[in-house]
Amino acid sequence: MAKGSRRVAIVGGLRTPFVKANTVFNDLTALDLGRIVVQELVQRYDLNPNDVDELVFGQVVPSLTASSIAREVVLLSGLPKKVQTHTVMRACATSIQAAVSAGQSIQAGYADVAIAGGTESMSDPPIFTSRALAHALVSASKAKTLPQKLKPFQKLGGKDLLRGKADGAGMSAKTDAKSGCKHRKMAQRPIRRRFDIFAIALHGYPRSTI
Repeated sequence: MAKGSRRVAIVGGLRTPFVKANTVFNDLTALDLGRIVVQELVQRYDLNPNDVDELVFGQVVPSLTASSIAREVVLLSGLPKKVQTHTVMRACATSIQAAVSAGQSIQAGYADVAIAGGTESMSDPPIFTSRALAHALVSASKAKTLPQKLKPFQKLGGKDLLRGKADGAGMSAKTDAKSGCKHRKMAQRPIRRRFDIFAIALHGYPRSTI
């Protein structure tokens, strides 16, 4: 910990149950899940909403209707509008990054109480289309008559109606590979000795920011 910085403590945590996509939480968006958790967190730990200085939230696959998920969670959960927010994204480590960012704000003296979290709903993922279909939809929305609205779609082929390449997080625009593919390749490499792994962890722990 840097000289003069404040100690950071995690005093509580909460999460929704993990369930299979398109089942129990089928009608809930990522924003709904985030709102529910924050409301329950405040109630369960008897937290005065006016004491909350900052909320940091993350989402791996941003929602088109709530791109600033942190601000939306504050507004819908009933926290005061004065609460500072920002949204983070770091693939599979998004919620960890939210916790680190919140801790750094407290450590630097910008906040005394902060809420950090991440939210995702695989039952409500954004639907990607091909670029040609997207352009046709935009052109149709600007047209005034029915024939004019249908004209852009006449140029489309069968492949243009297929789902676009980007269908989730961790997708590389350069290689078309997903994060899961990278993990699989990493698993195929020679595994370090357990002692080496522990040594790396021991080396990094004193240098942690929180």
